[in-house]
Amino acid sequence: MTVIANRESFTGEASSIFTWKAETGETPYLIYLVTRRWLTHVVRPGYAVLGAYPVLDILETADDGLPSLIKAVELSGYFDSGMHGWRAWGTDITCAVAWDGDDPIVEPLDADGNPRSVQRFGTL
Repeated sequence: MTVIANRESFTGEASSIFTWKAETGETPYLIYLVTRRWLTHVVRPGYAVLGAYPVLDILETADDGLPSLIKAVELSGYFDSGMHGWRAWGTDITCAVAWDGDDPIVEPLDADGNPRSVQRFGTL
């Protein structure tokens, strides 16, 4: 089970820290560094996880009030066949969100704000 902690961001911008290494024997650890509005704009309306992505912040909403652009955490990992075994980490990404009824369709964006054409290797 992953240990999840949240605390207010020191910079005022949402971000995350995630780390896990199999050789330590400890559980994965995820820290949400969130803005003051995270609880009321993300958690209470039920947007803490969209399309399997943990949500750090809602950056834009559509006319109907649903999130259309989010800052999320993408978890990645790989097996190190040397001494470490499984390793994983998290990266903060921006995602576009479209809605099919009540179901969110989340699409990660590249650094230029365009849909990523290729999934990252090792995405969990």
